[in-house]
Amino acid sequence: MVNEEYTLAQEYNQQGMVLYSRDKYEKAKAYFEKAIAEDPRFIDSYINMAQIYIVTDAFDDAKKWLNKALLLDKKCAVAYFHLGNIELLLNNTEEARTHYTKAVSLGYDNIQIYINLALDAEERDDVETALSYYNRVIALDKFNAIAKVRKAQLLVALKRYPEALKVCDSLIELNPDVFEGYHYKFAVLCDLGKFEEAEEI
Repeated sequence: MVNEEYTLAQEYNQQGMVLYSRDKYEKAKAYFEKAIAEDPRFIDSYINMAQIYIVTDAFDDAKKWLNKALLLDKKCAVAYFHLGNIELLLNNTEEARTHYTKAVSLGYDNIQIYINLALDAEERDDVETALSYYNRVIALDKFNAIAKVRKAQLLVALKRYPEALKVCDSLIELNPDVFEGYHYKFAVLCDLGKFEEAEEI
C-alpha cells in the first residue's frame, strides 16, 4: 500500500513544478513548502525549491536548500549537480568541477554537466578542454547535435579541417535536420578549394 503522506507530498511537488514551468515562482514555492510540511523527508521538495532560487539568481538561498537535501541524503547526486551549476554561474570552475565529479561518481552522469563545462572552457579560451568535453557528450549520446555543432565550430575556427569534416558528416548522417552540418561542411570544402563538392552540399 502506498504511503498517503508521501503521495500527497509528491502531488504538491507536481503542482509546484507546473507553476515553476510557467514562471510562477512564488506560487510554486508555496506548494513546495506544503510538500515539506507534509513529508519533511521527501527530498524532491528541497531540490525543486533550490531550482527556483537558481533561476532567480538567489544562489545563497539555493545552496541552503541543496545542503538541506544533502542532510537528508549525502549521496543525493542531483544536489551536487545543481551545486556545480551554481558554482559555474559564479565563475568558480574548480568548485563546479568538484561538485560535478561527485555527482558523476554517484551515478548522475548527465550530459548537461559536460556541455556546461565545455561552454565554460570556451569562455576561458581553453579550446582543447572544451573539445574533450564535447567528445565526452558525443560518446554518451551520438545523436547530441549541440555538442557536435559546437565541436564543428571550434574545429573550423582552428582550421582543423579533416576533423571538422568528420563531425559534419556525423551531423549530416545522424542529425539530417540540423542546418549547421551542411553549413560548416560547405565552408570547409570552399576553404579547401573543393568547390564542386561544396556545390553538391
